[in-house]
Amino acid sequence: MGLRVEDINKSIADSVKTGQYFVDSKNWYFNKYVYPSVERTFFGVIGGCFLILVIFMAIFTTSTTSEVLESTYTVSMQDTIKQVARFQPLDETIKPSVALNNYMLGYYVQSREAYDFNNLDVQLVKMSNLSTLGVYNDFHNYMSINNVNSPQFTYQKDNTRTITINSINYIAQYQAQISFTASTLWVATNRTETSNWVAQVEFAVSDLEALLNAHSTQLDFVVTSYSVSAAK
Repeated sequence: MGLRVEDINKSIADSVKTGQYFVDSKNWYFNKYVYPSVERTFFGVIGGCFLILVIFMAIFTTSTTSEVLESTYTVSMQDTIKQVARFQPLDETIKPSVALNNYMLGYYVQSREAYDFNNLDVQLVKMSNLSTLGVYNDFHNYMSINNVNSPQFTYQKDNTRTITINSINYIAQYQAQISFTASTLWVATNRTETSNWVAQVEFAVSDLEALLNAHSTQLDFVVTSYSVSAAK
């Protein structure tokens, strides 16, 4: 049996008297119009943020995969000049073969007499490649820690010794006297000590003219005898 109109009107009147009618009306309004609008706004904001994020990601991806543009910069000409190797012409009175011998002898003495603890392995390899077995063994024994006069005991890890070639004089075709200055840097006292020495070197070297005539690119150079003493 349905409700009568009189009962409905009485219920509404009672609801108005108690104030429940207005509460129910407000809740109905919010549920019908306000809450859906807020939800749409909220989801709209979230969707907009997501869309903006997607757009930024697309732009970033495009920029990182695009072709890199070439840029230019200026370089000081003075700095560039300092980095260019400078070549000194040979004296016209010196034969090419003698100039070659001078270079190899100077290189050998500098490599042998210098000391740098960090380059000992490289130094041993150089001496092995440029010396006969007997000459190399003498050098190896000299550098060994089993030798109380070894440079490793004298200069240890921090101090270094550098060599400057002063002159090369030939006693015979394959025998030379090399005068050089040794400069030792003592790190603890920041002091440089210099001394003068003379190396007596016998060597064997390929004939340069024969190599040129044969169009050969292999040059053999080896020290067969070596001794050093303090300059007088």
